[in-house]
Amino acid sequence: MAMTLRLDEATADALRDQAQSDGRSVHQTVLIAIDEYLARHRRGQRIDALARAAASDYPEVLRRLGE
Repeated sequence: MAMTLRLDEATADALRDQAQSDGRSVHQTVLIAIDEYLARHRRGQRIDALARAAASDYPEVLRRLGE
């Protein structure tokens, strides 16, 4: 997929500086940032699902912990 990303000047400068500091292209830096963002959200969704499952599997334990 091709796309256009419009950044304000300060963000674009910071992105270029970070890419250069990491020895990567701006393109690579953006791809890594997107991958990390998606992974963080997938982890959050998995944790939420596990918490819901635990809450339904162990309601008495959770009630006792809340005392």
